[in-house]
Amino acid sequence: VIIALVTHVKQGNIEKKPLVPFILFGLIGAAVGSIAATRINSSMLRTIFGYFLLAMGVYEFFRKPEGSEKHVRNN
Repeated sequence: VIIALVTHVKQGNIEKKPLVPFILFGLIGAAVGSIAATRINSSMLRTIFGYFLLAMGVYEFFRKPEGSEKHVRNN
């Protein structure tokens, strides 16, 4: 991730202003997630992850693709 981040910053693909908060919250989220994963039993963790995947699948199935309103014709 660090190599990809450096490469994209050098190429100008990333806005630098929000970069620090994203990195900080990403590190905090990773730490909290790893602590939570070690404290929850593996069966419960699998169940939670399964529900998360199901929710994301339903969301992706029903969401409108970006720019889809451009292709709708008014008759």
